[in-house]
Amino acid sequence: MLFSEMKALSDEDRDLPIRWSVMHIYTSSQIAKILALKRGIDPELAGITAALHDIGVVKTKKRENHAEAAKRYVYEIIETYNSTHRGSLP
Repeated sequence: MLFSEMKALSDEDRDLPIRWSVMHIYTSSQIAKILALKRGIDPELAGITAALHDIGVVKTKKRENHAEAAKRYVYEIIETYNSTHRGSLP
């Protein structure tokens, strides 16, 4: 869901190229899943959490204050995921 939305984004006015963000989201998610499996934690939830941890950078195009900005976007993404994929993320 995130990657399909990110395909349409450009690098214009971004602190980091969108390609960097795509790779960072993917690798963070995969590493989180591996760690979750080793620690007995739900790998799907860990992967989703890791994928969303820098969504503020993607949406605002800036690294500064991206953690604070992310909250709004995380809620929007979870609502879309739950309604589109019949998910049950809190």
